[in-house]
Order: sequence, then C-alpha cells, then structure tokens
Amino acid sequence: MKGYTYVENGIYHIGGEKKLLLASDYPYYRDKKENWEDRLVKLKEANISIVTFYVPWRHHAIKSGDRIVVDLDGKTCGNRDVKFFIELCRQKGLFVLIKPGPFIHAETNYDGLPDYISPDECKGIESMLNSRYQKVPGSRPLPAPLCEGFRDAVRNWFEIVNRELIIPNIYPRGNIIAIQSLNEGMYSNINLSPLDYDYSKSGIKFFTAFLKSKYENIECYNALHEASYESFDSIEPPCSWANPSHINQVLKYLDWSECQAHYIKALYEEYGSLTDLRLPHFANICAYTSGESGMEYWLAKVQPELWRNTFYGFTGWVGAVAYDNSAYNKYLTLAKRQKGPNLEENWGFSILYDSKYRYPIIPYFQTILAIANGATGFNAYTGIGTASWDDNLDSLYDRPYPDCSPISHEGGVGYKYKVLKLLTGYLDRHGNELLNSCTSIAAAYGLYPPYSYAASWDSSKGAWKQMKVNPPRCGIKGLDAFQHNMRALNYDFSIVNLQTCDMDTLLLNPAIVIVGAFFMEESVQLKLAQYVKNGGKLILLREVPQYDEKFQPCTILGEVLFTHSEIKRLEEAPLDVFNESARDIGILAGIPGKQLYTSSSCPIGYKADYYEGTAYFVSYNPFEGGENGDSYLFTHLMRSIARNYDVMAEETQTQVWCHNHNLSDIKHVFILSRSDVTAWHTVKIKNKFEEYDLLKIKLCPKSAAILRIENRCITECIAKGINEYEEVYASVEIHYRDTKLSSETPCDVLFVKEGKNYTMTALEYDFKEFLEQQD
Repeated sequence: MKGYTYVENGIYHIGGEKKLLLASDYPYYRDKKENWEDRLVKLKEANISIVTFYVPWRHHAIKSGDRIVVDLDGKTCGNRDVKFFIELCRQKGLFVLIKPGPFIHAETNYDGLPDYISPDECKGIESMLNSRYQKVPGSRPLPAPLCEGFRDAVRNWFEIVNRELIIPNIYPRGNIIAIQSLNEGMYSNINLSPLDYDYSKSGIKFFTAFLKSKYENIECYNALHEASYESFDSIEPPCSWANPSHINQVLKYLDWSECQAHYIKALYEEYGSLTDLRLPHFANICAYTSGESGMEYWLAKVQPELWRNTFYGFTGWVGAVAYDNSAYNKYLTLAKRQKGPNLEENWGFSILYDSKYRYPIIPYFQTILAIANGATGFNAYTGIGTASWDDNLDSLYDRPYPDCSPISHEGGVGYKYKVLKLLTGYLDRHGNELLNSCTSIAAAYGLYPPYSYAASWDSSKGAWKQMKVNPPRCGIKGLDAFQHNMRALNYDFSIVNLQTCDMDTLLLNPAIVIVGAFFMEESVQLKLAQYVKNGGKLILLREVPQYDEKFQPCTILGEVLFTHSEIKRLEEAPLDVFNESARDIGILAGIPGKQLYTSSSCPIGYKADYYEGTAYFVSYNPFEGGENGDSYLFTHLMRSIARNYDVMAEETQTQVWCHNHNLSDIKHVFILSRSDVTAWHTVKIKNKFEEYDLLKIKLCPKSAAILRIENRCITECIAKGINEYEEVYASVEIHYRDTKLSSETPCDVLFVKEGKNYTMTALEYDFKEFLEQQD
C-alpha cells in the first residue's frame, strides 16, 4: 500500500503527486542559530522546497565521564537545537530530507562519528580491514559495519533520532518527507576495489553465510571450484589475483565480488530499517574512480535493483563536467544507472574541489545535464555558507564552509544566487511536466554484473589467455565507450541490468548492446533470445557465451540466434587485421536476412532475423580501437537502427535531449554547448506531423539552455549568455520557425511568452562586482 510519500520509477511522490526535488543542503550545525531563519527564507525565495541536512552524531552526542548525553534541543549549544531547526523549516514552508548518518563525511572530524565508537577507543568494536588484514587507511580506523558492537551503538543513535526527530515530524503531520541512508555507500567507499574491504571477522562471517546461501552444500561448491574444503567456514576470501590456470579457479574471485554487492544491500537494508520505513529512503551514490578497473568496481557494487526500501540517488563530485571529458562520462553513468535525484550538486565548493566552481556557469551546466539525462531533482550543495562551528566538529577546514555558496556565510546573495533562482524558477514551474515526459531511447547497454565481478580483478588479456578465454569487461571499453558513441550521435540511451530486469523493461528499449564474454547464465541467455523473438534488436559484440555463470556449458544464444558454424569455431580476431571502414562489415546493418561477412581469418559480421526481431554479431569489440572508444561501425549500425529519431544535431559540440510530454504536444528541449567558443547550435526537432522543425540558438562556450515548446511554439526559454570563468559574454539569440528572440545584450536570460509577445528577464553580469561578492 502506498503512503503519503513514496518513490516510483525513481520519481518522488507526495500526496499522490509527482514532485521534482528542488533542494538545498544547509549544515545548520556549522551556523549560528540566530542565522537559520534568514537563510531559510532566502532558500524559499530561490524556489527551493526541500532542505537537506546531516545530523552529525559526534555533534549531538556528548560524552561526560561514562555517560553519553544526546542533545537535540540546544541545551548545551544553540546550533544543536535541530528540533527547532526542523520546526523552523516547517514554518517557512520547507520540506525536510534528513540524513542521520551514522558516517556523514561532510569534512567533519572522524567523518561525523563520535570518538567513543572508534576501534582504537572501544574494545568491543572491530576495525574494517582490507585484503592485507590491515586497518583501512585514515586518521583513525573505521568500525567494521557488521560488527555487533558497532551495530548496537548505531541502533541506539538511530532509535533516538527516529523517536525524537523523525516520528514527531513525519509527513503529513510534519515536514520530514524522506531520509538518506548512509553516505556514498557506508563510508563514502562504494566505488573502491574488492580488495579494500571488508576482511574483518564480521565481514568474513557475512561472506561465509553468502556462500552457504549461494551453493547450499560444500560438495556443490567443491565440484564447481575444483576444491576440497570440509566446510564453508574454512573458505577464506581471495586477497590477490593468483593467475588462475583454469576458468573454474576464477569462480572464487567472482564469489567475493558478488558478495560485496550483497554486502552493500545488507547495509542499506539493516541501517535503513532503523528509521521510519513509512518514508522513502535514498542512497547517495558517488562516481566511480579513474583507472582501468574503477568503473568495474562501481558497476559490481552499485546494483540498486537489489536494494529493498532504498532508492537510487547520486552525487556529482566528478570535476567540472563542462571542461573534462572523463568527468562528463562519469556524470552520464551516474545519471543513467537508474532514475533518481542528484542529491549533491556542487554549488558551493571551489577551494576544496575545483576553483572553477566559484563561477555559476559550472554548476548551472551540470544541473541542466543531470535533469536532461533524467535526474528527478537536484540538491544545491550547499546553498548556504557557514562559519560558526567548534573544533570538536571540525578542526581541519577553514571558514567559511563552503567558500562560494549562492547565499554567503554572512547572508548575502550575489550573482550565483540569481542564476540558481532563475534556473529553479523554470524547474519549479515545469517540474511536473518534466516528470510526465520522456526521451526517445535509441538503445540500452546490457549490464551483466558478473562481467564486472571478473573485470574487477584483472583486465589484462594475458592472464585470461592462459585459460583460453577473453577477459570479461562491462565498464571501460564497454559501457563508457557505448555512452560516448551514443552522445556523439545525440541519441539518448538507458542502462539495463540483464540479471534483474523483466521482459517488459527490456522491450522498452528498441536495441540492447552487450560486449560479450565466454559465460552468461542460462536465464539471461533465454531472456535475450526471447527479447529478440518479441521484436528487439540485440547487438552482441566480440563473443558469444559458451558457458553459464558457474562455467558449465550453456550455448543458448549460439543455438538460437547465432547459429552459423563459423561463429562456433571463432576466436576473437585481432584488431590489426581489420579496418572498420571495410565495406563488408560497414554495410552489415543494411543487408537483410542471415549474412556472414569476411573470411575466418578476419572479424566477421552476422545478422539474423528471428521472429519479430533481429540479432547482430560482430566478432570483435569495436570499442577497443580509436580514441575514447570511437567506432565507425557502431555509429553506422546505430544510425540504421535509430532512424527518424525525435531530435537531431549533427555537431557533437551541440548536445541535445528532447523530453516529450506523455499526453500533450509539449516538449522540453535541453541544449548544452560543448564548444570552446560562442557558437550557433542547430537542432532539428520532430513535430507531430513527423516532420522536422529547425531550431538555431547562439550560446557562449560551455553554456546550456532549456526551451519549452508547445504546439510548435516556444512558450518559455532559459539560457545563459555569460561564461564567468572564461569572461566570455554573448547575447542569447534563438530562431525557431517564425520566432526570433534576442537578449540584444550579453546576459543570462529567461523568455516567457505572454499572449503574442515575449517578456524577458535578464541577469546582467559585472565581473568586478562578482569577485567582490565572492570575497
């Protein structure tokens, strides 16, 4: 039964209505109590409807001798009066998303944990350990999350927060509408290697229970692993890649990686259950780390499909996306992994992270990119600067915190505040429309987590070649290259978990792309064959699976879809014998029926119609070659599949998304400039007559715009003509059918159609004044 507040398909609902989350974080515990009201009023005036905040355990729990006193009403210090803060939010018409930790990071001492639960100080709490059985590096060891002593301490803290803060203020009686569970995993570590945690006694105990559940009896385990253990209790997790000589010896590595995905699931379920389950619980997932395997670590652990009562959200700490291609790709993955809100978009930190964030153009670009890619809201982190905290909370960082928020630590509002308000105004007016709209998905990437389980350990071909198989991969030269090529085409895409998604979900995607490996479980092979039978297009790259997930023979895809004898004898062809522009592969997408191209000594392309759908096979990974995984073959194939797409832009520097309303002729067109100069961007938008209308817009470099088009008429547009970082100023100009709009002078601008005319709100920028405001 649905309550007053719930999440469905990543979209937040309150009172039965969809709500785009327009939030700002306010670290009340770093500010003076007398400042709270003024700052909340200014947030409300900036169209913010939700205030998010951590409740730092160490700030509110004071140890006095052998006693722990928890102060939530300011008896010991004014800015501990979080009860009043929540009430003040209610009085100002602001909802609350509360974040009780236990670990919060947030640049606090011991990451917000109280000193008395440190394993160094409490003998009853064990440390989280890495594969060398060493304490995880840091100023102090972190508690093992499943240690009973730590769990008891957290239960006690959460019980107090739940009883004193959440239950009395739960919506609709109060204004708390959601809870954030944990922080970017347990300890901002969901993106780390399988060797980084958790080798503590409690972590290994969890692993043992996982193995028992998966294999049921030790005889089954031994037979599959070529092992001779007497019991599950004697099996230790792998601590390094030992160059296995046979594929069955790889299973133990996959077991540990899969166990970590279930470990994350268990943490969200256990700690989430300690606070009121009538409210939606969100996770705030950070980006993957750089490097060959960073994306694989992330994909292996981040499986929101497994989480019960915890919904996907993400954080945007990837770097200045407009100026960093790697950060751009990470941001795409975060927004596309599953639908949900951006719970931390950097609107305030330039000194701690990147000096570019001083300038409004950077968070403005990223916020629009998030919404364009389907984010169901965003959180300006933090919307308010602060400068009043004690050394017990934070003894390391300079004041103010952050250094360049839209609302300064003194309460001033400057140009960044005005830009935020202009953007949130548009999103506030049209949030419900956006949530009832969707883009056209050209293809999905088929995420098969066991490939990431394997690739998290060793991605070099040599280690796998001795086992006579190719190294599995899912992230680098897989998903990352897929999304890079899709955005180069200006095609929108999705990511589907092949293990957990049902057939209806698969069929929402006209095509599914997979970089294959030597194994894939029987149920997934059957599901993909059925997907093609029901009308889908499957594009399998590099390899047709020959085994199931336990490395037992399983050739369903080969027997049903890819039946040519040449494929069955095929080993991965070397790239150096093939040029993608070769005609025999290049025309693959355009030739009907079953076809096999090239000789057995070269890569082959194969196409087979199967009932209502089509299966394509290419015997190598086209993402392996070219800078950033650029692939002529893949883009050629996608163009043939995604004909008559609903929005087009030929230039890659023009990135465009079209959100079409489900019930009416309303479109929200998102245009982001990746150009290094002020430029005109040309976009073709399909209308209700299946014809294309031409749109041209002039933007400064690294800027963005959103246009609302109803019945082929622009009714509203927000655009940025000022790039403060580069000190580039441009007038915004728009040509669409018979409409021509111009700001005439350089500014950030909002056009609104009223009757037959347009009103214009212009934000004119003074660079010198802006710097004075920041200082």
